[in-house]
Amino acid sequence: MVGNFKAMKHNAYSATHTMVFFSKEKEYELNLQSLSEFNLIDSSVIFPEDYIFSKSGCWEISFDLIENMINRTHFAPPEKEMVNPIAVMRAVERAIFDHYNEYKVGMYVFFPDNDKLEHVYRRLIERRLGNGFTLELGLGPDRREYVIRTPKCY
Repeated sequence: MVGNFKAMKHNAYSATHTMVFFSKEKEYELNLQSLSEFNLIDSSVIFPEDYIFSKSGCWEISFDLIENMINRTHFAPPEKEMVNPIAVMRAVERAIFDHYNEYKVGMYVFFPDNDKLEHVYRRLIERRLGNGFTLELGLGPDRREYVIRTPKCY
């Protein structure tokens, strides 16, 4: 465990950093998967041909309820009133900034599973962007993939 993240190296091109957080006693797992031009198989994001990755690293963000993982109902929405969506997104936001501060990553990518999650992601991230952070919208053929470029990107 490094900082708040459990780190696992799978091979020379693949690593994950994982952390757990709670919302109304419901357990979530946030995963950050390292990506590069040598490791695109671990990504749900479809990158354009000849995409240029940051030399400071690229990590894909995903999170889900632990019970969804156990039940194999990935990304199924929680029962109404069982979690606090704003608290969940703030925990994800905090985790991204903690990861950035610890590892000085150049970019993060994510692919929202649905329109509601996409709206919440955009609102929270755009609120916190500044000081050299930029948000690219519409990466990939679905035009729903996003890139957060940090001040360490270039």
